[in-house]
Amino acid sequence: MNSEEIQALFCCKLYRECVQFKEEQLKSSKEEIFGSAYKIDTVINIYEMLIEMSQKLEAEVMKDLLFYPDLLACFYEYWLKVEDSQYAELSDFLKRTIREVIRQKEVKAA
Repeated sequence: MNSEEIQALFCCKLYRECVQFKEEQLKSSKEEIFGSAYKIDTVINIYEMLIEMSQKLEAEVMKDLLFYPDLLACFYEYWLKVEDSQYAELSDFLKRTIREVIRQKEVKAA
């Protein structure tokens, strides 16, 4: 099997997992879907990134990942263990923006 065929199989596996994930989510109530918004967004982002990465991944790596069950769910679970700095970054951004908005208001008032 050549590398293009392996990439096609890898992308097909990811696609099937993503479709299955979406179908499972759609069986949930609106409240459950809303409660799972972060998971849904993250799993879809993982899917899209892996599809992009497949163009550069070595064939052997994709071949190994082909046999890994529930790859998207697995990567999502690993992601949950990673320290997330988004809240701190958003907080810093808001503090800077508040200062800037107040400064602009003072300049206009002068």
